[in-house]
Amino acid sequence: MSALQKILVPVEFSEESANDLKYAVALAQETQAELVVLHVTQKDDADYFLDPVAVMEGSPMLNRPSSQARAR
Repeated sequence: MSALQKILVPVEFSEESANDLKYAVALAQETQAELVVLHVTQKDDADYFLDPVAVMEGSPMLNRPSSQARAR
């Protein structure tokens, strides 16, 4: 059994990050490790992304005030 069981790869969509991800994929395949890719965003960016995902998945919209209400 391989000593590597899980590989965590943070990504931020730069060219360097893409190269790091390619390396991690190759390493995970070679070692049979689980690959976890993580991207962290600012809360406002996440809100913008999560509502359409919730709709596509059939979930209710997240319970948050609208962006217009937050601006007041």
